[in-house]
Amino acid sequence: MVLGGLVAGPALLVMGLVAGKAAKKELEKAYTNRAEAVQIAAQLNTASLQCETIRRRTYVFYNLLARLDSYFMPLIYKMDDIVKTEGDDYSRYSVDSQKIIASCASVAVSIKSVLDTPLLTDDGLLTDASEGTATNVENFLKNMRIPY
Repeated sequence: MVLGGLVAGPALLVMGLVAGKAAKKELEKAYTNRAEAVQIAAQLNTASLQCETIRRRTYVFYNLLARLDSYFMPLIYKMDDIVKTEGDDYSRYSVDSQKIIASCASVAVSIKSVLDTPLLTDDGLLTDASEGTATNVENFLKNMRIPY
């Protein structure tokens, strides 16, 4: 028994050293995995913020188009009535009718500019043009006077 204990002691010591080295390697792997996870989490947070910014800009464009449409539809009906009653020669229209036609054309140009403006670059980032268009159309809407 004594001899068995003497043999078992060094064997356990060697086994402990081997297990300790394996545990140290696993600990290093865990630290590496944690660093990668933190980096991926930061990238996902950045992507999430970009998606939120894109969502806000698309909402602004949707809002602008809805507001422009609310002005455009009545103008179209008015323009239709003008063409029916005054014909299709703009130079013969009354001053009020000419203002309505001009307003209708202005709103149509604004709608087209919103629809033609790209929101994203090829890299998936918001374009500066989309911010400029949103600002310009917003100013147009603030200064617009519809001649009903």
